[in-house]
Amino acid sequence: MRSTKGETVGIIGGNGAGKSTLLRILSRITYPSSGRAWTNGRVSSLLEVGTGFHYELTGRENVYLNGTLLGMTAPEVKKRMDEIIAFSGIESFIDTQVKHYSSGMFVRLAFSVSAHLNTDILILDEVLAVGDAGFQQKSLEKVAEVVREGKTVLFASHSMSAVRNLCQKSILLHQGKLMAYGDSPHTINQYLDLISTSRDYRFSGPWKENITLKGIDVNGHDIKINQAVSPLEKLTIDLHFTHELTEPFRVTLSFYCDGYRCFTLHDTCFEATGSGGFTSTYVIPAETLRPGRWVIAVGGHNAVMNQWFWNEQADVLEVMEHYSPSFEKINLGLINIQAQSQRKIH
Repeated sequence: MRSTKGETVGIIGGNGAGKSTLLRILSRITYPSSGRAWTNGRVSSLLEVGTGFHYELTGRENVYLNGTLLGMTAPEVKKRMDEIIAFSGIESFIDTQVKHYSSGMFVRLAFSVSAHLNTDILILDEVLAVGDAGFQQKSLEKVAEVVREGKTVLFASHSMSAVRNLCQKSILLHQGKLMAYGDSPHTINQYLDLISTSRDYRFSGPWKENITLKGIDVNGHDIKINQAVSPLEKLTIDLHFTHELTEPFRVTLSFYCDGYRCFTLHDTCFEATGSGGFTSTYVIPAETLRPGRWVIAVGGHNAVMNQWFWNEQADVLEVMEHYSPSFEKINLGLINIQAQSQRKIH
């Protein structure tokens, strides 16, 4: 498998698929136990927020430090300093120690340094998921500019919309193996097939060890054996859990289409639930979901949002093609959905 100059390649796959490991090998941070990887040109990478930053130094000092570690000379860093700071959007804090930065400020400055390097290959690992929507859009535009300059970008992400919009080709990894490589839309469809056949309900986040998703039912049937649903039918979705959470929380159910989160439902308003099993139930009105494949995300959090659990790609719901005069006239203002939800303790 080979990437050509000026190409943007997405790397997709579930948690533990090997995306970060592959990028670490290409960045020469990790050496492979077998096989070889070749890069032709100068490589810069941004694999973790704040990589190469020193917490006791200011943002400006860290630009010099990080730029030097990534291969720039001191005169090159000085020449690009104003441009790097302006792009990051944290001018007011550039002379503050980075230990006082938020994670968003960290990644803004770190990405800005990497994006302004004189490099041939830029490697990014999910970093564009950090920061507000405005900075994410600016970062994507900067990556597109890097590509137009004839440089190669490798971009690992869970955001299918970012991969679809940014990458001409994509690699699909699963359990450390290459499953597919080709045009991004086709590879993303293969990934959705993989999600629906090899489900992984494990959570990320501080509460990941304290709650378990045991299964998902759609209209009384396990989603694993459920056929495609009609867009004209009302959907009752049951999420079955076991847990050991000691404070009030709520469970969220989100629906993604083409990589975009279209709406999120909550089961309660932060209800305390005794440890053991419970079911969160959501009723979605008929004529809400258009035909196609909807990725289901499941999560939850406490009232102050400092404790949470999340799985952005828990499963896939197939909505069959069904057309009628009434359905074609539906105005999907998804934020106005009047869905019902509840929690039932086992």
